[in-house]
Amino acid sequence: MEFASEMVFKAFRRKLRVSEIPIDYYPRVGESKLNRFGDAWRHVKFMLLYSPSWLYFVPGLILLVLGLLGAIALAAGPVTIFGRPWQIHTLFACIAAILLGMQIVELGVFARAFAASHLGESDRLVEWARGRISLEHGLAFGGILLLVGLVTLTGIFVAWALDGFGALSHEYATALGFTLVAVGVQVMLGSFFVSLLTMRTGEPSRASIVGHAPVA
Repeated sequence: MEFASEMVFKAFRRKLRVSEIPIDYYPRVGESKLNRFGDAWRHVKFMLLYSPSWLYFVPGLILLVLGLLGAIALAAGPVTIFGRPWQIHTLFACIAAILLGMQIVELGVFARAFAASHLGESDRLVEWARGRISLEHGLAFGGILLLVGLVTLTGIFVAWALDGFGALSHEYATALGFTLVAVGVQVMLGSFFVSLLTMRTGEPSRASIVGHAPVA
């Protein structure tokens, strides 16, 4: 059912010339085998699998940017916006948006890297990054985030210990420290996974043999 859509998508990606040829169309004789909801979902599913930008990058980047803006605004403590105070609970929501957005964006990177390396899809972003961004770059960036988070948490723990392990404080800095640790680990492990996905092998991919639609 989705074969017609696949032809259109692949022709567009390869910048092929498409022409329309008029045909005679007659009403079906006999009972239709179409399933209104099932066939519609198959088309929507195929379009989403073929468009990581809308499935991953757009929602992921929106969450990531909104989360970062909110976390930066609340980094030093509560703020008043639109005439009302925004406090630690808002910061928790921003942190959740950062972590979720980061995870969604990474899934999009994984999908495009796999499609370009194992399904024969051309991807300008992957080709541009292949010669400029290495595993070591990802490890360095993630390591810096991890280190900053650990230093922040260590400083808070030392201050807490010197205070006799009394009431906890520095809630905002603690939340941001754990966020940096989580994002840093995500970036580092994600860099390893991208390197694995883009690793060239001598054997053709199983997915390319059976002819499944690429995820890109």
